[in-house]
Amino acid sequence: MCHLAVWVIDKVKEGDHGPSFKAWANRIMRTRKDITITTRHSYEITYKYEWQCAECGQTYGRHSKSIRPAEQRCGRCRGELKPLFDDKKAPKVTGWTGMSFARPTHAR
Repeated sequence: MCHLAVWVIDKVKEGDHGPSFKAWANRIMRTRKDITITTRHSYEITYKYEWQCAECGQTYGRHSKSIRPAEQRCGRCRGELKPLFDDKKAPKVTGWTGMSFARPTHAR
């Protein structure tokens, strides 16, 4: 709700939790004592792609294959990153591979 108020009511296009966001959060929390607004979430994020450092075990999660292990290393120890997902692409199918359907022949 705070982001919406900042964008629609204040017409501020800031993308972070700046002064406008905090002002709305404080206003809401003063009015509604049962609501606590923070700039952090407590839910666990599930990533489609994860890599793990072969040295220290640190894991890195992404929603896309944006980590390039051949070019990037672990930020903690500079170890090699190994994918925790099947990195093999499915073979590209060319042409018709399904069942062949023949046109039925009708007796004349």
